[in-house]
Amino acid sequence: MSNKPSVARRLIVGVFAALTFVTAACGGSTGGAGTGDKPAVRGGDLVIARTEDGHTLDPTQAVTPGDIAPINQIFSQLFRVSADGKAIEPALAESSTHSPDGRVWTVKLRSGLRFSDGSPLTAYDVKFSLDRARNSQSAFVFLLSSISSVEAPDDHTVVVTTAEPSATLLAGLSSWLGSVVPANLQGHTEEQFFGNPVGSGPFRFDQWQRGQSIRLVRNDNYWEPDRPFLDSVKWAVVPDPNTRVSQVQGGIADIAGDIPPSQVGSLTSATTQARTFPADNSTFLIFNEKFAPFADVHVRRAIAHAVDRTALTGSTLFGSGEPACSMLPPTMPFASKPDCLSFDLDTAKREMAKSATPGGFDVDLMIDNLPTSSTAAQIIQAQLAPLGIRAKIVTVDSGQIYTTFDQGAYQLGLAAWVSDISDPDEQLTFMLDPNGGSNSYYTGFDNAEVVTLLGDARSTLDPASRATAYDRIQQIAAEQVPQLPLWHQQAPYLWSNRVHQFSVNPMGTIDLVNIGKDR
Repeated sequence: MSNKPSVARRLIVGVFAALTFVTAACGGSTGGAGTGDKPAVRGGDLVIARTEDGHTLDPTQAVTPGDIAPINQIFSQLFRVSADGKAIEPALAESSTHSPDGRVWTVKLRSGLRFSDGSPLTAYDVKFSLDRARNSQSAFVFLLSSISSVEAPDDHTVVVTTAEPSATLLAGLSSWLGSVVPANLQGHTEEQFFGNPVGSGPFRFDQWQRGQSIRLVRNDNYWEPDRPFLDSVKWAVVPDPNTRVSQVQGGIADIAGDIPPSQVGSLTSATTQARTFPADNSTFLIFNEKFAPFADVHVRRAIAHAVDRTALTGSTLFGSGEPACSMLPPTMPFASKPDCLSFDLDTAKREMAKSATPGGFDVDLMIDNLPTSSTAAQIIQAQLAPLGIRAKIVTVDSGQIYTTFDQGAYQLGLAAWVSDISDPDEQLTFMLDPNGGSNSYYTGFDNAEVVTLLGDARSTLDPASRATAYDRIQQIAAEQVPQLPLWHQQAPYLWSNRVHQFSVNPMGTIDLVNIGKDR
């Protein structure tokens, strides 16, 4: 999700491919951008250094990657995104079929499923979980909004009915919001249960030191035989990227994400490896339309023409990404290349002259405390100056910035997005629908045609129709500039040579089921 990254793929892979399958039981995830080294062996305690802590272990309350990463290990879903991010495959589900009209889905569960405490996992737990999630106040409840009912006719069968055909159902069921929890939370309150949750994921909850680390241990009742390999995994909060690097180099941590892009080419050594992974990861300038100048489309278009995204990307990513045109990254199905507002300072000035603030204005540019953000903000600040836009850079802790955006307590912001499912509906709904969970990604943008098109793309199983709708949505966004896409970034990681079969899918999920570590 919000931080919280091909045309060739858009008609043949992703969720549509999953919509027509009748699946058999499968083993571990396949494909993906793995390291291709020696096989993993049983044992080992893995430490991942990351930028921020989570806030909750309740799937219906989770918003940030800090929340979602451990939730996806504690809980399982009916389906999951494949290791390469290109398709959806069964998880708790053994098979799936749908009615000819695409509205009634019958899911058969694997036999012998158990929660981490040894209690049986049945279809009634699935029904409770999905009903709880779709009736929650989650910002991402739209992922399950197509569901009109969930039934459990027996212990091993789940029947999901949708109000209309849903191209995004399986993607929603594969998200963290579709996590299966015990029915009635085993008689506990939400606070009690999610303080020490019980799930069916590869790991079970062990300890959470708020603001410092969260530790999970292997779930011996996990449904995949002989998985996971690791004894435990711990996410340690290490905000400074250089400290994350030094911790891996010094053996304190095993994996570090969000390492400085400028260092990727120099960090591989006798004891460590560094590289970037393809990612559904994009960075945007976001405009709060409650701040009067940004309610004016001419101002937003002027900024789009004034920002040299090619120069900006080269100076910030050092080859680990590409300038953005569309809102969707090229790794996402249905990504297209709309007619974008290219860098042209003369055109930018003409757009400003058409606006209500032709002489410019003062504005606060809010960023997080990551080095890449600081570099980008200084370049943007300089590029806006010829328009008379005087940007003051305001830095907020990375763990708080999205709360500030959500409160509308900003004017201009630098925001990142990483998709959680292999379908554009999540990102485009969250970013362009005022009722999509974030008031159009905290901007207030409201375009009736876009909202209608999002619904059309969601409710047809025809990939060509979906492509037409998404092409039009991306073109409107390019012209109206509710947010300005700056770059699509690959995900830079550093890891120890003690770690084997390290793999990250385009949604930024580390494959902790198949990873191993030398003891």
